[in-house]
Amino acid sequence: MAVGKEVFETCVWIGRFKEIAEFNNIKVEYIYRKDEKMNICHSMKAKDSNIRQALIDRFGEVGTKKNPRMVLWI
Repeated sequence: MAVGKEVFETCVWIGRFKEIAEFNNIKVEYIYRKDEKMNICHSMKAKDSNIRQALIDRFGEVGTKKNPRMVLWI
């Protein structure tokens, strides 16, 4: 399957974030899509919209420029 420029840019950014995290002694683990679906939605049939809604239900609405929401995970 052919991929576009955005896929490769995403790969570069994943690598940069991993590099910075490991430099700061933060353990990095990849989460694969099937594991994400099962963990968040408890179903392999979940689509992007199901995952998004489950995250909104869990953490609340996404912030906007006019009404930002600050979320801090530790």
